[in-house]
Amino acid sequence: MIERVDAVWSNRNKVDELVRSNRTYQWFRQTGRLVHRMTVLVHSGSVHSFVLDDTRIWRRFASEGDKERFESEGNVVISGLFDWIVKDAELIGMASAEFEMYRHHLREQNGKQNLGWCRNMWHSLVQQVIR
Repeated sequence: MIERVDAVWSNRNKVDELVRSNRTYQWFRQTGRLVHRMTVLVHSGSVHSFVLDDTRIWRRFASEGDKERFESEGNVVISGLFDWIVKDAELIGMASAEFEMYRHHLREQNGKQNLGWCRNMWHSLVQQVIR
């Protein structure tokens, strides 16, 4: 970290070069850095961009009115959205093992059980996959 801070300080008048350098561009967050040629997909000399069509996704996975209800209320239940995890024996086995590991390591604190569900399991691998 000290080496990187020194490098940035030494190049403070030409930070854009540091941000674009093949050796150092990954030091910087993608949202705050200049576009680097390694982050752009180039095919036949033209740049392709990804466009997320959220309306199409809502139509595919949710019921009529769910998108509007989510936008107004901030929450909506979409039945069966994550069935693919439950239906895959290997994935549900890994998820179950992870939760069993959590339960194994969860202990009483100050004579009180649990003190809240998943109190120390901020982001499990399963939660990250779903996110």
